[in-house]
Amino acid sequence: MYNKIYSSLIVGVLMTLLIVACDSERFVSYKYEADRVNQQTEITGTISHYFTNGPVAGVVLDFEGQQTATNFAGQYRLNYLMDSDEGLDRPVNVRLRANNFFDLDTVFVVYPLDNTFNAKMVYGAPIIQNATFVDTVVNVEVFDYQGVGDIDSVIAETYYFNDSTDSIFAKFYPMDLTQQVSENAGIYRTAVADSIGLFGLLKPRYNIIAVDKFGFKVTKYFFF
Repeated sequence: MYNKIYSSLIVGVLMTLLIVACDSERFVSYKYEADRVNQQTEITGTISHYFTNGPVAGVVLDFEGQQTATNFAGQYRLNYLMDSDEGLDRPVNVRLRANNFFDLDTVFVVYPLDNTFNAKMVYGAPIIQNATFVDTVVNVEVFDYQGVGDIDSVIAETYYFNDSTDSIFAKFYPMDLTQQVSENAGIYRTAVADSIGLFGLLKPRYNIIAVDKFGFKVTKYFFF
């Protein structure tokens, strides 16, 4: 009889210890997972120009929905909220965007500490350089990192004014490539009318517009 009572006590104690152990493991595991889900880590870095190595300001960095932007020095800082998968060093999709630059898509593995992500972005837009307006002839030099062949069109925009009606309108003149200075630069030229009907050429401002084959468009204002 005593043996039966003793055996029952042992079984009861073992069952109690097993239940407590299971509950403890579940509690610890839950707390561990909660800590991981709510963990924050800092990501810092610098975004630079692929061709000049200079800083790129205003770059928007998107780490799968968590965003930040670079300052005037091309630097950024992001307090990134990690989920449980990222705690296991899962690569995160990153997209970088900036005006006149090609988008950059890449991946980055986020760690609990010491995250540095640097990147270089490729400038895509044409660069309007020197322009002259002599008599009625406009010349402009346009540069493109992807080459002169990437420049789709260059246009001179001038304005005409009618004194009697106090009205104004804009006129667009396509410009022709007349000289290739280098692999990346060319001189474009056009002649503009000194007057159109009762409208005379309005001075001193004119605009140069350049568009490339990727759809980048830039406008620069000049005075003559």
